[in-house]
Amino acid sequence: MLELPYSSPVPVDYYGLMSLLLIVVGLVFTAGYFTKSIIVEYAYAAMASLFLGTLRSSFSSWVECMFDEEGSY
Repeated sequence: MLELPYSSPVPVDYYGLMSLLLIVVGLVFTAGYFTKSIIVEYAYAAMASLFLGTLRSSFSSWVECMFDEEGSY
């Protein structure tokens, strides 16, 4: 089998600029979801907590399946 070396698609010199750019883009898109309605904000918060709780319970059950009582793999 031919092994290919792993390399990043982005040069290391651009990591700082890329992180700032992605943060700004994320903040711009996030700002579009904020409203002046407290009911809508509570609905967004409820959906987020539901999804985060579901993700946590899924991850917890996966960890229990992958590792035995001694913590070995």
